[in-house]
Amino acid sequence: MEENRQTPLIGKATRRKQHYVPCFFLEEFADDGGRFAALRDGRVHGNVRPQTVGFQKNLYETPVAPDARDGMMLDPNAIEKALGEVENQLAHEYRNILEKIVTMRPSDGNGERIGRICDISSLLVAFLIARSPEYFNKTVPEQRRSILEHMRQHGLGTPEELTRLLSETTGEDTDDRPLLPEQIADHLAKLFTVVPFAAGAVDSSAMMEMAQTLRNKCSFLFLTTCENHPFIGLSAPYITADGTDPTLVFPLSSRVCMICTADGQHTFRKQSINNRELRMMNRLLLNTDINGYKFCEREDYLRQIP
Repeated sequence: MEENRQTPLIGKATRRKQHYVPCFFLEEFADDGGRFAALRDGRVHGNVRPQTVGFQKNLYETPVAPDARDGMMLDPNAIEKALGEVENQLAHEYRNILEKIVTMRPSDGNGERIGRICDISSLLVAFLIARSPEYFNKTVPEQRRSILEHMRQHGLGTPEELTRLLSETTGEDTDDRPLLPEQIADHLAKLFTVVPFAAGAVDSSAMMEMAQTLRNKCSFLFLTTCENHPFIGLSAPYITADGTDPTLVFPLSSRVCMICTADGQHTFRKQSINNRELRMMNRLLLNTDINGYKFCEREDYLRQIP
């Protein structure tokens, strides 16, 4: 719990639409007007702004009590704010590597540049997986139980003990609302799942372990295409293991598609593809079975891949 807080510990969230797919990522698939087409539940929607998809209301919020119906949350918008700070840094690095991938020669052997591309792309994939509702909803309950047990072992297992700690460390009170250990643990579990950096838990976080697994066990292939002939984007990575080494396929932008294969070979390749190969790749992307949606700056690509 921070000192010198600028927002109350208990209050209403001012930003209720909370993205699990960051806008800076989606914007790389938009046309010059900042729009794209989106395919969801079998329907194609045209002229979509990236800001209007990939969110759930109050996804990262925790009600002050399980049955609270007045909209009062614990540390409202704190996770949104922390995610925004991470996104600002990651977006800058992400755009840099996209430019490097598009402009580099297939034979470019600059080790430092290649290492940076693999580091940032691995982190971006892990960041998106950890924020997906499916992963989030599966992971948070287990984290919550672990945090709650840790709190109890350290004398923070009752509302009275938590209220006393808050008063001693910040001088705040809760306006006669009890701080429930279960709700505090839930809020912290959500924070640690999607923003491990905020808790100083980078090395031990599941997100960073995912990124390190990709980085250390996979070979990387980056496919690039020309302008006006874009890749179809996915809201979540597609992972296949059909009797071969597990492979992750994930477009990073309209012009760059990342393919990671867990073969232990640690190779790096960049390959420019022609229109026929792009149609084959987009057909694969269009037919992937993912929990989420697909998007592309060209609506006709979502409607029919010849």
